[in-house]
Amino acid sequence: MTFRHYCTYLEHTYLPRLVAMADSLRRHGGGFRLHVLCLSDLCADILAALAIPEIALIRLDDVERRYPELLDVKPTRSQIEYFFTLTPHLPAYCLATDTALDEITYLDSDLCFFADPQAIFGGAKFGRFNVGWITYRRTEQGLRCLADYRRDCIEWCFEALEGDRFADQKYLDRWPDAYAELAIIEHKGVNVATYNVDAYDVTERDVRIRCDDEPLIFYHFHGVYHDTDGHYAVLFPREHGAREATVIRRVYRPYLARLIELRQELRRRFPGFAAAPSITRLLPIDPVKFGELAQWGSDGLVRRCLAHAVDLRASARRGEWPQDPSLRHFMDFADLLAQATSDGRLSVLDWGGGFGEFHWCARALWPELAIAWHVRELSAVCDHGAAVFPETRFLDDDTAAVAPSFDVALASGALQHAADWRAVLGQLAGAARQFLIILDLPVSDGLSVFIQERPLSFLPDAVFASPVLPLPTLTQLLAEHGWTHARDLPPSFAQPTVGGGPQVAYRSMVFRRTT
Repeated sequence: MTFRHYCTYLEHTYLPRLVAMADSLRRHGGGFRLHVLCLSDLCADILAALAIPEIALIRLDDVERRYPELLDVKPTRSQIEYFFTLTPHLPAYCLATDTALDEITYLDSDLCFFADPQAIFGGAKFGRFNVGWITYRRTEQGLRCLADYRRDCIEWCFEALEGDRFADQKYLDRWPDAYAELAIIEHKGVNVATYNVDAYDVTERDVRIRCDDEPLIFYHFHGVYHDTDGHYAVLFPREHGAREATVIRRVYRPYLARLIELRQELRRRFPGFAAAPSITRLLPIDPVKFGELAQWGSDGLVRRCLAHAVDLRASARRGEWPQDPSLRHFMDFADLLAQATSDGRLSVLDWGGGFGEFHWCARALWPELAIAWHVRELSAVCDHGAAVFPETRFLDDDTAAVAPSFDVALASGALQHAADWRAVLGQLAGAARQFLIILDLPVSDGLSVFIQERPLSFLPDAVFASPVLPLPTLTQLLAEHGWTHARDLPPSFAQPTVGGGPQVAYRSMVFRRTT
């Protein structure tokens, strides 16, 4: 397989995207070197500390010294316009400073690869009709194209449409007439993005994402922005987003989950990264407003919960999980999991279990135990969770979730949100062999009512409407399935205040199979 050289530029805000892109190239692209122009000192310092083997650092000062005309125009350009001006200078710098390079491919730093990019090189000579991917070869036309592009961007490169010019982009429209060797790649799976993906039927077949009948090679995530509270704001493609299609579930959500995981890791490791302001070309995007009531399973909420979960996992790995209020509840029923263990194995169905936080506690407490932990959750949680927590199996279908049997079935603060809680309770009762544990369930002795909950300590403004379940009906249903109440556990939520009507309380209960 041919060894490839790529180049890109970025400042520190885009570091999670760069690492995600490098990871995807490593999985799919064979041997490569990625030459990275660092647009901030913090970016360079962090990349030097990360010491990613395939990445070669280039400092902005070095490029500006080689091309002093950049400094002449720098005061006349906005920050993003100056970045655009750099686009042709980076590959030119790589070719000029390493005469052994026969070609260099410029990549935008927010690409992610899903298949081997060799198919692109097989059909191109040195060009691609989009700034997101441009390959320049050391030929007379390739070098002339690059020199012309540099001159054009020095002369004019502004984020405004003026005739046939816009930033660094529309100069490419002239290339087909100017360079006979130009090859425009027509592969449908190249440079797929919000502006063209809705034209394709995107499916997953044989563990590969396809655009119509061609494999997706790389996706350009230019619709992913930073909002003012540091989280990611996303513009999903209109058609695919409206129906939560394969593009959302198998392309966007796994990528965003990986960005969140990387961002949280960088924040923990590098205090300067956590404190640094985000740099964006857009006006600030307001953070998600949860309003009167939040919606479980919404992508904005799930991404915020994932960031919290990634931090909790890091705490669990450091052995700090008993002190965290979100995980401390685990010790209230850990003895039951130990009792349910057989032959060094434990299987758990965690219905509504979020990202499987209790699973990390179990692994930290019993590192030698073979644990099969299954989480039944909403699709958005499953799609994000599977990308970051591969040790947990995520299921978004009740039938598949309860098909096998488990030593323990667990429902934590979730049963009341089921569309048909009686049916779900019956399924859990049928799936568990030894213990059924129901945590933080709002119940009453009378009729069902609704309360408002704030169950997320890290998002106190997120308010949820929660049904209150009738406790006598619940215990009777379980008795009919062969279960008896064994003991109560302390609830982790404060008892709700309800004016008038039936008395409401949070209950955490353990049931033991009797038949």
